[in-house]
Amino acid sequence: MINSNVKEIFFSEKIVLIEGSSEEVIANILIQEGKLDVSTVSIINARSKYNIPRFLKVFNSIGIPYTVLLDEDPYFLPNYTKKNPSKITGKGNAYKKTREIANMVEESLGKIVVISPNLDKFLGVSTNQINNLGKLTAVYEKYKELEEKDDEIYDPHTHQITLYEKSSHTLFHELVFFHFLLIVFSLIFDDLTCLKQ
Repeated sequence: MINSNVKEIFFSEKIVLIEGSSEEVIANILIQEGKLDVSTVSIINARSKYNIPRFLKVFNSIGIPYTVLLDEDPYFLPNYTKKNPSKITGKGNAYKKTREIANMVEESLGKIVVISPNLDKFLGVSTNQINNLGKLTAVYEKYKELEEKDDEIYDPHTHQITLYEKSSHTLFHELVFFHFLLIVFSLIFDDLTCLKQ
């Protein structure tokens, strides 16, 4: 039922269960940059939204605290039209699975963080970038691009963002989402008292 590489579940103080590879890329960057301390937390990649219920059954039965991070995958997005019924069905199933997972989270043990519509779109990774670079590289490159732009215009001491005349509204929105994503990860781990100051 559970891959042998996740046997650490049974020895962890707390689990962060992530849906897939995009979340894993971001978590690994934050860990490597020293922004997250995961010494008492296990990050488990479920490798698919459809595997998450299996993990939750185990977490709930052994009583281990956990947080689940997954995509909403709403099926009512405007780009799914009647011309593409298979995508509507697939998105509908994914959205139903999100709701099923939310209902499985036991309040006394777990929390759920849902990113809408999904982490890739939330970060601003385009379909072209995914097609040209591959999903993992596209997510990594977009994160690094936003991090570099953020370093140019954000002053962490005053918490001020300085936009220049040539700065676009798109850049501003992307950086707002970038900071929101950092806050989401921080809250997940802060709740675990593992966020590095």
